Amino acid sequence: MLTVSEFCKREILSEFPLEPERVFVVPNTIDPPRSLTEEEAGACAGWLRAAGVDRPFVLHLGNLHPRKNVARLIRAFGRATQESGELAGCQLVVAGARWWGRDEERELEGAPPGSVVMLGRVDDIQREHLLRSCRALAYLSLYEGFGLPPVEAMARGAPVLAADRAALPETTGGAALLVDPCDLDAITSGLIDVVTDDVLRDRLRTRGREQAARYSIAATGARAVAALAAATA
Repeated sequence: MLTVSEFCKREILSEFPLEPERVFVVPNTIDPPRSLTEEEAGACAGWLRAAGVDRPFVLHLGNLHPRKNVARLIRAFGRATQESGELAGCQLVVAGARWWGRDEERELEGAPPGSVVMLGRVDDIQREHLLRSCRALAYLSLYEGFGLPPVEAMARGAPVLAADRAALPETTGGAALLVDPCDLDAITSGLIDVVTDDVLRDRLRTRGREQAARYSIAATGARAVAALAAATA
């Protein structure tokens, strides 16, 4: 059996009577950053302006689902804007289609006007532009078997604030600022730090690119070949 993380392997072994040596971890891979043409970049910049994004922004990328914890992120961002002048000059941009649940809509009602922009589903070019343009990525999911957006952001030099649970500590490999996703104070402080602390930001950028390189097609392919060879031995 193949799975994408050591966390998932532990979950599988806790539920099924399998031999550990017959469960192989082959991580997901990410597409390398691609350059946008001048026309693509211009179209994306215009699209964001039309959507109301007119300031530096923190990005959340992922489907809207209760486990993605977007409602608590919105609440923490509102608090961060009150505690930090630099955060007050930023927006929170949420990109992703709705899956189910509407918890975040209640938080939007209390957010400062224009501080949170919900983009909905984005295409691959828009996704690339967002990851390249954001001040930081915030990914406070309560449960993830892997978590691609943090690694994609790292590959593009964006600092990452992530949850300290499930597979995210493993996937981000010490290259993200980790916080308790259920602790509003911790998320608020994390948002302020990942946006305003230049020393931290530089360290996360450097370590993030190194961590993202572990999920190249070549690296994942080598793990897959090794797993298949062991499984058929």
